Amino acid sequence: MLKNKLAGEEENRKIRALREAITSRTVVPSEANRLTFVNYAQSVMTDRIVSSSGPSHTVFDLRVPDPLTEETVKAFPLAFANALPDLFEAEISLGFQTIAVTDPTGKRRTWGLLSIAADNRRSYAKKFENDILSQGFSADITTAGPEATTLIVKWVLTTKAQAYQLARNESITRAWKDAGFKRVEITDGYSENWIIALSK
Repeated sequence: MLKNKLAGEEENRKIRALREAITSRTVVPSEANRLTFVNYAQSVMTDRIVSSSGPSHTVFDLRVPDPLTEETVKAFPLAFANALPDLFEAEISLGFQTIAVTDPTGKRRTWGLLSIAADNRRSYAKKFENDILSQGFSADITTAGPEATTLIVKWVLTTKAQAYQLARNESITRAWKDAGFKRVEITDGYSENWIIALSK
């Protein structure tokens, strides 16, 4: 009994440490951390069954209580990434490569986590563009790179001072980092270009 209690306390300590590492973005991608993360994820998603599989436990397995429909399959990747952004980011940080979802009928679907993250960044860019357009600024916001990790802000009337102000705006740069962008290019579309390197 005491041995079980001590084992439970040790597991809780590992989960707390992992949660802190996720929050501070100092997660070490390892099989041990992936296994601990699965326990943490199970505690967060109490109505789901969470496990891992594949080489070095790089597949994040999720059993859901409702049948998978064509509509839920289409919506799931971005819905999961947006509903649980910390969990999603941690999965990528920890080196999970795939998320697999199985319903009660045994139907199973898998998605590449990096592919979901790239789609999420593209959606972010479109929303950012719509926000800017609604404020009366005619700008084009796109992404570049195979994983869409570069955000491109093209506005004909942009100036060096405006690019500087964007780079110094912590709430905006934090949102870009949280979305997984590594670099931002601000351009007037002609000869003026400014690069913002984003570090975690």
